[in-house]
Amino acid sequence: MGMFADSVGELPGRAEDVRAVARDLATLKTDLDNASTTYESAPGLASSWEGASADAFDTVHSAASKDLRALVKGIDEGRASLDRYASALEARTKAVEDIRIAAEILDTQWDGMSAQEQASQVAWVDNELTKWYQHHVDGVRRDAAECAAELRVALHIEAVNMQEIDG
Repeated sequence: MGMFADSVGELPGRAEDVRAVARDLATLKTDLDNASTTYESAPGLASSWEGASADAFDTVHSAASKDLRALVKGIDEGRASLDRYASALEARTKAVEDIRIAAEILDTQWDGMSAQEQASQVAWVDNELTKWYQHHVDGVRRDAAECAAELRVALHIEAVNMQEIDG
């Protein structure tokens, strides 16, 4: 590459890695859906069971069923967030590749330009090309932060200061 194309770096993150995590969550959701179906049918296995112990079981079972459904829903919401982030990352990666191609074209034309044309192109790189690239870098960071926030909500993740825990 040349001096201009070399100035266009790679974006942080890889869409295929994000999609792989989303697929893992989709598999986990399917597994938990199946487990939930089995769990939901448990009370029917002892339909003649009555009394205080049956009532206590029904109370605990109902609460656990609700928690399991919330977990499945959260995992699916997390998967959807990762898919959205991967799509945004793919689009931004494509845009940066287009910027790199424009820079490579400029690199190949550079030696044939007059000093005035070179000065004009340097100004264009400083004013436009660099801004476009930085726009996508900043966008990926925003997209990643948004995805992380959505994952924290969907999966009920709370930040913990490990130094406070470890003492």
